[in-house]
Amino acid sequence: MSDTLDSRTAKWRDAYRKRLTDANHALEQIPSGSRIFLGTGAGEPTLLVEKLATSPSDLADLEAIQVWPMRSVSILRNVPDERIRLTTLYPGPSAIDAIERGQVDYTPVFLSRLPALFRSHRIHIDAAIIQVSPPDEHGYVSLGVSVDVTKAAAQSADLVIAQVNPRMPRTHGDSFLHITDIDWFVRHSHALPQIPSEQGSEVHDRIGMFVAQLVSDGATLHVGLGHVPKAASKHLQDRRDLGVHTEFFGDWLLDLVEAGLITNSRKTLHRGKTVASYCLGSDRLYDFVNDNPAFEMYQASHVNSPHMIAKNDLVVSLTTAHQVDLTGQVGSPLGGKNPYASPEGQTDFLRGAALSRGGRPIVALASTDEAGRSRIVGRLDENVVVTATRADVHYVVTEYGIAALEGKTIRERTLALIDIAHPDVRNELLDQAKHKKFVYQDQLPPPVGPRDTRGFTAHHQLRDGTSATIRPVTATDERMLQELFHGLTETDRYYRFFSSISALPHRAAQKLCRTNYRDEMAVIATIPRGEGELVAGSGQYILNRRLNLAEFAVMVHKDHRNKGIGTGIVRHLIRIARQQDIRGLRAQVLPQNKPMLHIVKKYGFPVQSEIKDAALELTLLFQDLPAHLINDADSD
Repeated sequence: MSDTLDSRTAKWRDAYRKRLTDANHALEQIPSGSRIFLGTGAGEPTLLVEKLATSPSDLADLEAIQVWPMRSVSILRNVPDERIRLTTLYPGPSAIDAIERGQVDYTPVFLSRLPALFRSHRIHIDAAIIQVSPPDEHGYVSLGVSVDVTKAAAQSADLVIAQVNPRMPRTHGDSFLHITDIDWFVRHSHALPQIPSEQGSEVHDRIGMFVAQLVSDGATLHVGLGHVPKAASKHLQDRRDLGVHTEFFGDWLLDLVEAGLITNSRKTLHRGKTVASYCLGSDRLYDFVNDNPAFEMYQASHVNSPHMIAKNDLVVSLTTAHQVDLTGQVGSPLGGKNPYASPEGQTDFLRGAALSRGGRPIVALASTDEAGRSRIVGRLDENVVVTATRADVHYVVTEYGIAALEGKTIRERTLALIDIAHPDVRNELLDQAKHKKFVYQDQLPPPVGPRDTRGFTAHHQLRDGTSATIRPVTATDERMLQELFHGLTETDRYYRFFSSISALPHRAAQKLCRTNYRDEMAVIATIPRGEGELVAGSGQYILNRRLNLAEFAVMVHKDHRNKGIGTGIVRHLIRIARQQDIRGLRAQVLPQNKPMLHIVKKYGFPVQSEIKDAALELTLLFQDLPAHLINDADSD
């Protein structure tokens, strides 16, 4: 057996030596008129690209195509077009200016489709110039940090030239080529390109904080480049058993791995493995992926396939955008300075996450651009192209909060997006929405609340074991409040509104959806209903500034009484009011309204009461609350 292995080793070593050559000789094998694929990202074969740019003058009419170009743009952009013209399939930061100036062509295509286009010769590759690791003892080289579409290009090309770099990591998964798959090898050692670790702004941090709220234990992450994914990773420190299935793997994901937060133990596809398509980052990152059996690289046809993405449960896909219109349509300029201008990977993962059980497709962006212009707009700018349809986008996140869009009407989407726009433009956006008939003509302007509403949200354990979420109401909750209203008995409605009413039309319902977190506070208690939520109760107070007392009222759905919902709402309103330095709560309660009297008396809340207009006026002064009741309210 050992003799046979020695013989095989000798054969591939001999074949490898025969294919070793210098850069000039290897490139001379490329005929004029060829379409050449160049290795992408950190796998860019820099030496061979430089030699290609200075190749003999009789080499003409070459087309160089590349995904995510790095230095190749600066190297090739000034080479005359009659010799080499560069086409990018993914306009990264280095290519955007060149595309805008007409120096580089751009082909829009989903990354998941590219390998098939190469193999079917819809995009025929005459020559592939790639970068690989040195061969292992079995004669296999690794594509290292750039498998994406590089393997498909190499397997489809008529001629393959590989730059052998001992500093290229040897990665596991679908990254290997045998030396017999490659025609020529050129040895050259150089450091892989790195991206600087830049500090994001406070805005990025706030966006990351809200994004992290959408990531549950056991989620499988897809994140891209940029400040927002990095900021989000900082807010995931209390999550457990996260997984990774992403086209891009960077240092911020490595931080989560080293912190023990990424275990991949709950993944339903490639369990126990971190899966990516390409890497770009620091030497620390490249050292981590080198010969690491827990880290695997696959082609974009696998990693970016919505079908494969959806095989994992709880996929959270985080992508970024330049603009979002009031219907949820996402756009980015093809030119400009935005490095996330194309839909290639974004749409693949948005759709894959949407198909995943419990998945969450997220688009994040700052509410304003560098010039202070709103990025949530009535209509996308003229130079902005659609990168995700409104149906693809389930969550939009800015530094002002989260807009949940899936299953919402255009009116509800519009109101949700206005609510997370910059406060200075919300009224203007509402006027645009009224002009477009997206919302009611009498829609009240959005109140301005705090950026971080986490302190106004609580989780309350009900008697049946269900966990209710008590949170501030929003304009998009109007329909659910109407459902709650119709879940009250006729008597309940009379007790709550002091009149016999049978409907809660928009003009009345929208007033129950207003909160400015000070003078007006309204919360709803929601319980799970499948993957959605049901409003089981609501509470509201309006501050009497003269008395510094808040008039409050509570509604509880008839099917969810005696579970502790009303009590939880009152406790939460007490907590919020105390935070706002309000002196106490006051309620007008009919003597027959036993459920309400039960709520305020059950826990021994000290109240002052008097008869006023045939109703009991109950006043709860917080200064009179016993310490154990204060702690009880504050614990929510």
